[in-house]
Amino acid sequence: MLTGATVVTSKGTPVSFSAFVPGAHVFITENITTKAALRIRVSSPKLVHVSGKLLAFTPALLRIETIAANTSSVVAVVVAPITRYSEHFLTSSASQLHVGDMLRVDVNAFTNVATLVQFSPPKDLHHGGVVVAVTATSVTLRLTSKPVGSLLTVHLAPTTLYSEHFLTTTKAALVVGSSINVTESLGTASLVRISPPKTK
Repeated sequence: MLTGATVVTSKGTPVSFSAFVPGAHVFITENITTKAALRIRVSSPKLVHVSGKLLAFTPALLRIETIAANTSSVVAVVVAPITRYSEHFLTSSASQLHVGDMLRVDVNAFTNVATLVQFSPPKDLHHGGVVVAVTATSVTLRLTSKPVGSLLTVHLAPTTLYSEHFLTTTKAALVVGSSINVTESLGTASLVRISPPKTK
């Protein structure tokens, strides 16, 4: 029985009753006569660690591929209001998650709820090629980098930057026949470096 005099501690430090979470371990010292709890030591729930690539997510669930290109390695982890997020070791939020992010997740082994999600965006990719088509929101190039000769379409966002001869330019400089080098992540270009078509 809990009373106003019951002392609750975790790792030797007084804590509130909020420390009682599913999966937590408790050690109770009680008055044999009154059955009142005198002291309760609380230890955090056992955590398991899940690492891998984020395949999909909803406000309540993360689907994580723990072994590259192995569909049987996909695990589902529950997220909740108690879940904390960290990007590059700084406090973040679920709104910053993207499919393709690399995750390391601490999960309450009792409830399967994530307590901490650490994530890093995918590394930038670099492609070289010749422009074969341009639209208001994309550019298609025939690759001169691997795989040579393949077509690649990259999304152009309002935040995409453009450079021509080492100087800032605009999307208007991006024309069919230009040689370009594209820096992109998750299919969206962050930087397009342009070399205009050679004149005969």
